[in-house]
Parts: sequence; C-alpha cells; structure tokens
Amino acid sequence: MKSRQSSPYDGSVTTAITVPSKPELSPSELRETILRVASASFYAEGVRAVGVDTIVKRAGVAKMTLYKHFPSKEALIVAVLRRHDAWWREMLPRRTRERSRSPQDGVISVFDALFEWFTDSAFRGCPFINIAVEFPDPESLIGQEVAIHRNFTLKFLESLCKDAGLAQSARLGAELMVLVDGAIIGAWLSDPTIAVRNAKHAAKAIVDEAGVMKKAAIRESRA
Repeated sequence: MKSRQSSPYDGSVTTAITVPSKPELSPSELRETILRVASASFYAEGVRAVGVDTIVKRAGVAKMTLYKHFPSKEALIVAVLRRHDAWWREMLPRRTRERSRSPQDGVISVFDALFEWFTDSAFRGCPFINIAVEFPDPESLIGQEVAIHRNFTLKFLESLCKDAGLAQSARLGAELMVLVDGAIIGAWLSDPTIAVRNAKHAAKAIVDEAGVMKKAAIRESRA
C-alpha cells in the first residue's frame, strides 16, 4: 500500500502530539512542530477546547518559544488556517486534473478529488467551516482567513466551468460551491461514498442544464 498524505494533519492528533523536546531544532523546525501539533489538535478537538498550555505540552516546547513565533492564540489559529489553505490550493487542482480526462470532466472530477480527503483517517470535516462556527465574526482576522479560503475555492470552481465551455460560470461556480460544502459536511456526518455520489449526481444535473441552455442560446442566435 502506497504511503500518502491526504491532509496536512499527519494522520491523526495522536501521532501529532507525541513530539519529543529537541533543543537542537532550528527556529523554523520549532515553528513547524508547533503548527503541526496545533493543526492536529484544533482540528480533532476544536479550537476553543484546546488551550495554549495544551499545545505547549504536546509540542514539547516552552511557552516562551510558542509566543516567540505566535504572539497570541489568534495568531496561531491564523497560521494554522494558512497552513491548511496552502495544502488545499495545491491538492484540489492537482487531484482534479489527475482525475479528469478532459476539461468537461473537471466539474465532476472535483468530487472524486475530494473523496480521497474524505476517506483519510484524520478527516473531521472542513477546518474553515468548523472554525467559522466557533468564531463567527467575519470581520475578525480568523473570519478574513475563512473568506479568503472560500473565495479561492469558488474561483477554482468557476474556472472549471469556464474550461468546460459552460456559460454563466459565476452562477454555476456558486451552485457547485453549495455542493462542495454539502459533500464535506455529509462525508463527515454520514457516509463519504454516498455524499460524493449524491454531489456528483447534482453536479451533473447542473452541467447538463447549462449545456442545454447553451445549445438553445446558439440556436436562437442563428435564427
């Protein structure tokens, strides 16, 4: 069985918290250790449920070291979100391309790309949706990171529609965004296979309808 990293959480919170204290680690390595532990802990247990003292203990670092890299818990949360966002921006387009035989396939294949993440043992839903529940203020630094992440996903879905030659890509992208959100939540709360299957069926209906409308518009323009 091939080894792969399906999420930025290194398998599970259990493996992430068994980090020995190593004075020889460089500042960048210490920062990454703290981020990795915080990412896994926040994702598995919730951000408000995990305090700075817990992160320090699990990472095997001094509290002063944590605050040297992250001056507040909010700064640490923002860094964790940016870490996941960087993974997402690389993962989603790449896996969608790998599963698409043509540009027209991309709109459907994005859900196949998500399925691998859904079946990872560390999967606990979308960290951005999760954290928006705990920190609902859209004007906060955390809320702004959520908005940036979601805007990237929306624009990516719009680009898939454009590449497939579908008209009204902005509207179609927004509809697909609803399906992506629903698939993520459904995969966490019930069965990933069923969630992806239903999302793909709904996405195909959107694509088929857009294709019919495009053909009708072409016929009308030629009349």
